[in-house]
Amino acid sequence: MATTADTLITEVRRRRDDATDEAYGDSVMLDFLNDGCEIFASTTGCCQHLATVTPDGSNPYIALSTANLTYRHVIIYAVEYGTTVLDFAPLSEYKYKTASSVAAPTCWTVWTVGGVERMYFDTIPATTSDVSIYFTYIPDTLTAVSSNVDIPERWHPAIKAYMQYRVDDLNREASLADRSYAEFEQLRQQAANINESLLSWGGYTRPEGK
Repeated sequence: MATTADTLITEVRRRRDDATDEAYGDSVMLDFLNDGCEIFASTTGCCQHLATVTPDGSNPYIALSTANLTYRHVIIYAVEYGTTVLDFAPLSEYKYKTASSVAAPTCWTVWTVGGVERMYFDTIPATTSDVSIYFTYIPDTLTAVSSNVDIPERWHPAIKAYMQYRVDDLNREASLADRSYAEFEQLRQQAANINESLLSWGGYTRPEGK
């Protein structure tokens, strides 16, 4: 179920016994919410997306822009060309692979040219197959309290704790601010650990010895 920004703002105000007296207006609270979402999403990998991009058939790369990936990406975890999973290649290995002749892409790497981040392949991908990119992202900045919060609902307590921290910090209530930030940080670390295990190790429990 989608949750609006206004819902989180109201719940934070209730925590402050300020549900009706809006000491901090919607625009300020929305700024706090956006800041919390950006920090949380960029450090935990909780926002995940799959984008499908059609190559142009002329270049060995595709641009990793919001036009292609929709969101501001953080980490790319997997890439497929058609039904073939491609390996990630460090730049030195990628340069070696491009010296060989391959009919279809076998690997990918990322490099920024002229301020534009691109995904390069070891050959020019044909337009007959799409490139599927699995990545984590930072949600779009919300501009209206009626907009839906893109952070998964189970992590909304973290965003509310961060908003509460910002309110307490502005009120110069150091002890309350420290307590709210500690709550946010605990949930942020928990989310980061869960998603790291899920995305990097293939499950919620790390392999023995890792």
